[in-house]
Amino acid sequence: MYIFELASILFSGFLYEIKFLSKKIFLFVSFFLLFIVQALRAGTVGTDTQFYLNTYDVSKFLSFSYIIHSFPRMTIYGHYGLVENGYVLINKVLSCFFNSNQTILIFSSLIICLNFAHFIDLHCKDVFIATLIFACSGLYMNSFNLVRQFLAMSICINAYNFFKNEKYVKGSLIILLAYFIHESSAIFFFIMIMYAFMRKTSLKMDYLLMAFPLFFSFIIRVVAIILPQYTGYTENHLFEVTIHGIVLLWVFEFIIIILATDKKDKHTLFLIFCWMSYVILQFLSLNVTGMYRVSFWFLIFSMELMSNVPHELNNNNKSILFKIIYSIVLSLAFLSFSTSPSLLYSFFWK
Repeated sequence: MYIFELASILFSGFLYEIKFLSKKIFLFVSFFLLFIVQALRAGTVGTDTQFYLNTYDVSKFLSFSYIIHSFPRMTIYGHYGLVENGYVLINKVLSCFFNSNQTILIFSSLIICLNFAHFIDLHCKDVFIATLIFACSGLYMNSFNLVRQFLAMSICINAYNFFKNEKYVKGSLIILLAYFIHESSAIFFFIMIMYAFMRKTSLKMDYLLMAFPLFFSFIIRVVAIILPQYTGYTENHLFEVTIHGIVLLWVFEFIIIILATDKKDKHTLFLIFCWMSYVILQFLSLNVTGMYRVSFWFLIFSMELMSNVPHELNNNNKSILFKIIYSIVLSLAFLSFSTSPSLLYSFFWK
C-alpha cells in the first residue's frame, strides 16, 4: 500500500511538472491518497493507535461537564499518562454522532492532511517538492504514531500566516487552541517568537541566532528543572531511536542549503534555523527520546525551505536535476520509514 501511495504521488508530480495537472488538482490527488491510507488503517498500524481508539470508546461514557471541569488534562482508562481535555472533548463530540471508534482516525487524518495541504498551498513555491517532503521525510509516517501531536501541529501551522502578517494575537489564539489538544504546542509559540524576532533584528543578529540550536542540550536540562511536568520530553528514554537511514537525506539537504539558498534573506535564515534545530534535536533524541517528538515541530518548515530551492537555482536544467535527485533521496527515506514493524499495513475492516 505504501509503495502504491508513493508511486502515485510521484506520478502525479510528474503530471504536475509537465503542466498536465494544476496545482490544486495535484494537491487534492496527493493528499487524498495520504488521507485514505492513514484514515482507514487498522488499530495495529501505529504504536499508539489502540490508545486513540480506546480514548474514543472511553469518551462515550464521560459527561461533557466532567471533561470540561477536568481542565487542562485528565486520566483516560488504559493510558499511562494524562490526556489533554481538549482532545478528549473532540472524541466526545464525535462519539455523539458516530459509534465506530474508527471515526477518530478518520477525523484526525482529515484535519492533518487538510491543514498541511493548505500550508503547502500558501507558503511553498514548489508544491511537488513540499508534498514529497511531507510524505517522505517523517512528518506523514510519524503522524500514524503521534496523532495528538500532529493534530495539534496541523492546527498550529495556521498561526504562521497570521504571524507573517504581524497579527500576533490571532496567531497566538490558534496556538492556544492547539495547546488544549497537545501541550507540546507551546514549542510552536517559541518558534513563532523566534520568527518575529528574526524579522525585526539585524542580519548580523540573525547569524548569531543560528548558533542557538547548539545549546539545546543545555536548554533541555533547564526545562526539566523549571517545568518538571515535561520530563517525559527531557529525560526519559521511552523507545529506541535510530537515524541511520535518514542521514543521507540530511547530507543532501545540507549541501543544497550551502550551495543554493540565499543566506542574506532574513526569512530564509529563519527556515535554515528551523532545519538546523530539527537535525540537532534528532541527534539529541538518541539519548533523550522525547527530543525526537519535539523535532517535528521544526521539520514543518523544511517544506518551505527546500521547496524554494528550484526557484533559487534560477536555471531550468539545474532545477530538474535537483528535483530528480531529491525525489530519489526522499523516496529512499520514505521506504526506510515504511518498513518499520509498527507500520505494517492493513485496513481496519480486516
